[in-house]
Amino acid sequence: MYLDIVTVASVPENYPERLIERHDLVLARLARNIDRDREDVKRLAAGPGLDPQVLKQRYESELRHQFGRPEREDLTLELWLEMIQEVQQARHEDPAAG
Repeated sequence: MYLDIVTVASVPENYPERLIERHDLVLARLARNIDRDREDVKRLAAGPGLDPQVLKQRYESELRHQFGRPEREDLTLELWLEMIQEVQQARHEDPAAG
């Protein structure tokens, strides 16, 4: 997983208290949405503990309101949720692949 030093970031509420949770790590990368962010999300999705429903709920209740025009991030989230579900489905079909 790549970590970049940034001076400004869009993160969910209570981020510092929950920093170890995969959901917050994913949401913190949502607005940037570069290739390595998507690859990191796939890696997180391949392991345990990333629930697409929790991710969507936290985005809607804690992060979405921070964006001036959230339509772009809404679309990114939907694409990421599909990607996460594909990775998790593949993991369930072939546990050795995850």
